[in-house]
Amino acid sequence: MGRSTGLEPATLGTTNRCSNQLSYDRREAPWRTRAAPLRVMTFEGKRGSMNETIEKFGYPETLIREYRHWVLLLRPAQVTAGSLVLAAKSNATAYGELPAEAFAEQALAVAELEAMLSAAVSYEKINYLMLMMVDRNVHFHVIPRYGNDRSFAAMTITDSGWPGPPDLKSAIILDKASIGAAVQLLKAYMPDGEKQI
Repeated sequence: MGRSTGLEPATLGTTNRCSNQLSYDRREAPWRTRAAPLRVMTFEGKRGSMNETIEKFGYPETLIREYRHWVLLLRPAQVTAGSLVLAAKSNATAYGELPAEAFAEQALAVAELEAMLSAAVSYEKINYLMLMMVDRNVHFHVIPRYGNDRSFAAMTITDSGWPGPPDLKSAIILDKASIGAAVQLLKAYMPDGEKQI
């Protein structure tokens, strides 16, 4: 029979000396038969196009900062001074559908928005509301809370729910000029640095 040249096809569970590749039957791999297929949620929109929830909250006019997986928007209906929306760019309708990278990036976005709001409106507490009852895509309403009135973009806004839950029905609807002024004010307080991770 002679000596092996190493050019024979690999036998299951062995390596071929020539290619140095391990051969195995993928159909019998236990992790292939038990696990569900991996679902990756990606943002498939074109530049200037976002999911329905983001568009409903006035994108791009309300945009304060865009991240890889999130956008930070001014909330056009101000519950308190500096009310925001932190919205996922994907079409996910459940928080658990977001990719792991979105969760990591959310930590950066939250740190930056809290620093910005602290400088802009000196909030005493902050509420993150993930309601998704009407607007189905993943998003948080970010409501700065305070006991005394705050002046913000030529407006004075009372936290009418303080110290209880935020009073969403007391929100002040901003016109286009007020939205522009508030966005510019908040951008000026946004920390510099890396906008994506």
